[in-house]
Amino acid sequence: MDAEAERILRGNPDFRTGPERAGISIEPKAPKPIGELRHNKYDTAAALEVFESLLLLTAGVPLTEDLNKHPLVLVQAVKGLVGLRPEKPSQRLMEFALKVCEEFEYIPPVRSLLQVGDDELGEIISVHGLEQAVLAGDLAEAQKQARRLITVSDNKAMLFDVLLDVAARSPGTVVKAVPFVHSAQRAMEFTGSLNLADFLLPALEAVTRGGIGVAGDISDGESMTVWESLPWLSKAPQAVITLAAHIAQIEADEHVKGASIRDGLERSLAVLVEPPERAEESEIKGQSGSAADLLDAVQNGKHDKARGVGRFLGEQGERVWLLEVLEGVGEERCTYELVLWADAFRMLLKAATIQHSGLLGEMAGNILIREAVIP
Repeated sequence: MDAEAERILRGNPDFRTGPERAGISIEPKAPKPIGELRHNKYDTAAALEVFESLLLLTAGVPLTEDLNKHPLVLVQAVKGLVGLRPEKPSQRLMEFALKVCEEFEYIPPVRSLLQVGDDELGEIISVHGLEQAVLAGDLAEAQKQARRLITVSDNKAMLFDVLLDVAARSPGTVVKAVPFVHSAQRAMEFTGSLNLADFLLPALEAVTRGGIGVAGDISDGESMTVWESLPWLSKAPQAVITLAAHIAQIEADEHVKGASIRDGLERSLAVLVEPPERAEESEIKGQSGSAADLLDAVQNGKHDKARGVGRFLGEQGERVWLLEVLEGVGEERCTYELVLWADAFRMLLKAATIQHSGLLGEMAGNILIREAVIP
C-alpha cells in the first residue's frame, strides 16, 4: 500500500482502485466528514484518505467568483506539494487544507444531470455540439451534450480535454477556467473514473458560465511557449504565472490529447504576457542557501539575495524547498496566495529543463517579494 500510495501522491494518472482495475462495477465514492479526517500525525495512507475526501467535498462547493480561489484548486495544489515528500506528509499543509475546506458548504453532486434520457439517444452525437453549447454559455445544453458523449465514448475523461480546448480559445477565459478545469481533471484521475460526474459538472459550469463566444478569437494571433515567455513572465500577475504553470503541466501530460489545446493555450499566453520588443537579461547569480535563507531575505526586504538564493535552489534540480518555505512561515502566514505560488513553481520546475530551472527559482524569489504573498 505504501508504494502505491506514494505513486498516487506523485500524480500517477494510471492509478485506479483495486475493484476498478479488476473491472468490477462499484458505486462512486462518498467523502468522509472533515471531523473524521484529522490525525495527530499523517502518514502516506492517512494523507491519501484526506485528499480523496477533500477533493470530493470541494467538487461540491459552488463556484467562486475567482476560480483560482476555489477550494478544489487549493486542495489539488496542496496534494501536489505534499507529493514532493510523500513519505512524510506536511502536517502544516494537511491542517491548512482541512481548515480551509471547513469554511465552505458542500452540496452533493446531482449525478443524474449526466445520465442520458431515452429521448436523447436518437440524435446525432458529436463533440461539436458540446463545444457550441459551451461557447454560447448554455449550461443546460452543455450538460445534455456531455451526458450523450459519455454514453457513447470509451474515453469519458476526454471531455475534460474538450473543455480545455474551448477555454483556451480566449485570453479572457483562459486565466479563469483552465487552472480550474485542469485541477478538476487531475482530481478525477486521483479519485477514480467512477466519480467522473463529481468533477465534470463543476468543470462544465466553469467554462460555460458567461459564454466564451463573445470573449475574442485569437486563432490568427501569435503563439508563445511557456519557456519563451519566461523573461517577461516574472513581471506578469500571479494569475498569469499560475496559468503558465498549468500550461506547462498540460503540455507535459501524455494523457492530455490534442495539438489544438496546446496551440490555443500558447496563443492566449502570448496575448496575456504582452512582451516588449527586447527582453532584459538577468544579471543575478545564484547564491548558496536554503529555503530558510530565502524566507529570511524576503522578510527582510533583501530583493537581490532573495532572487539569488531562489536561482541557486532552482538550479539544484529539486523542488522540496518549495514545501520547506511553506513549512517555514508561521501558521497564520500560510495563505491561499502562498500555496498557489508554491504549486505554480512546483509545476513549472517539474516540466522545466536545467536550462530554465535557475531562472524559475529566481522568479520564485522575486515574486515572493513583489506580490507580498507572505503577510
